[in-house]
Amino acid sequence: MQPPPPPQPPKRRGLLALGTGRLIALGVTLVVLLGAGFIAVLVVALGIGRDGPDSAVKEYFAALADGDAEKALRHTYEGTGAAKDNPLLTSAALTDPARRPSAVTISKARALSGAKSWRAVAAYVANGKDVNMIVTIRQIDGKYVVLEAFTALRVTPGVQGLTVNGVAVPAAGETLTVFPGSYQVKAAGNALLAEVDVMADQAGGSYASASIFSRELAPGVQAEVDKQVRAKLDGCMKSTSDAPPGCPFRAFLPGEKPSVRWTMPTYPKVEVSSVLTSESASARFSGSGVAHYEADYRDFFGAKKHEADNDQIYVYGNVTVKDSKLVVTFTN
Repeated sequence: MQPPPPPQPPKRRGLLALGTGRLIALGVTLVVLLGAGFIAVLVVALGIGRDGPDSAVKEYFAALADGDAEKALRHTYEGTGAAKDNPLLTSAALTDPARRPSAVTISKARALSGAKSWRAVAAYVANGKDVNMIVTIRQIDGKYVVLEAFTALRVTPGVQGLTVNGVAVPAAGETLTVFPGSYQVKAAGNALLAEVDVMADQAGGSYASASIFSRELAPGVQAEVDKQVRAKLDGCMKSTSDAPPGCPFRAFLPGEKPSVRWTMPTYPKVEVSSVLTSESASARFSGSGVAHYEADYRDFFGAKKHEADNDQIYVYGNVTVKDSKLVVTFTN
């Protein structure tokens, strides 16, 4: 009779059947897989780490929101060289956060036929107004860049002392190239014209305009024009002619060399109007009054005569600026 076999240790099953080293290795593998899966979910759901056509638009507007013009231009087709001849494509034009686009959302980029290009809509708020701007994205040398990234700003031609968002620009006569956003347009005042401060009107993100053709008079213009008109009329009344040259009144007396004494019972009430904004800014003035004359003359037969009468007068003229001062000129 054989003795029974010796007892065997129980067999380990499942994970416990693995050695400690193998168990640790399996745990590390699971952690890596779970981490990779979590990252994949973030990439798909949030776009983190994804480089696609709409990423260029997002980064472009993110740079504008930070006020970094150079960084923004790196995401455009034109690149940083676009700022060379465009003072409004610099960070100086983005100094005021209120002038930058805010609440930006970018639509999914849609592929276009032909070259590697896509189109997306950038929706943002500018000066409290909702704006939708259509942009095109192209892939050039493996990099996504934004085309049609700027806004065309048109201002009344010939305006001097012009600034947009605090940046001085040449006298407006051509369309100005600006970043998406809102635009505070100012025109400096002078002795004739008051300063203008207006916000440009938006039109779909790709176009904006500011009209400053009609301008208000600078303070004190009316009083200065009245003063100069009166001084010119006082100078005219020193004449003894029945038709003083360059003056708005006449007596039309017969005979030769009449001796006339002029007075002005009613000085013209002058109104200044028609202000222009061209480089040679000017305004028109007009008014009416009464001139009185006393005249001694000889008629065609040599007889001495005396005549007194009133002449209804009308004054017309221009008001211009020369050497920072107002100049009044009669045109009648």
